[in-house]
Amino acid sequence: MNARQALVAGTIVLALAVAAVHPAAAQERPGTLSLGIQGQYGLIMGASDFAEDYDHGAGFGVRIRYALGGPQALGISFESQTFGPGSDQGETVGPEKLKLANVTVEYLRYFNRGEGRSQYAVFGGGLYHPSDVRDNDQLAPASDGLILVAGGGAEIFVRRTTSVDLSVRLNGLLGGDAFSATVEAAAGFHFYLIK
Repeated sequence: MNARQALVAGTIVLALAVAAVHPAAAQERPGTLSLGIQGQYGLIMGASDFAEDYDHGAGFGVRIRYALGGPQALGISFESQTFGPGSDQGETVGPEKLKLANVTVEYLRYFNRGEGRSQYAVFGGGLYHPSDVRDNDQLAPASDGLILVAGGGAEIFVRRTTSVDLSVRLNGLLGGDAFSATVEAAAGFHFYLIK
């Protein structure tokens, strides 16, 4: 199974999870904090050197959310995503991996909240920091850039305060030599600190 097939499979799993049978959901109140951790797999695309030299890889994300009341929340996400060299790349000159560290502030809009499962849309922005980047066959420090985030997901509550969190995100990387985008499929757990 190649990376693109794995991403399609992840999207299908997300769609099936949205339709799954649901137990009792958390009754989230305004001011409720939650903490999530997800493993993820991503692809990098675009016209930049990043996308030309690197292809796909694994990562993880830590997400903190604050319920605003109703079906809304504000969040902050910390992600570390690693991309390996592209399959069409011959002998790699320079580092074998590209690591992106992202910090984003996000707005989440929930749908069907309180039904044991809920779907959400997420939009946000922040900063990313690349490391191990080649510049004329030399390792060089890379400059930070802006990142824009759009995506969606589903939470399936397994307990009143614990959910399985599945999501797909599209990240636009602004800065550097050209525009790049990453697509990430993620799965993990979210823990609610109920007031």
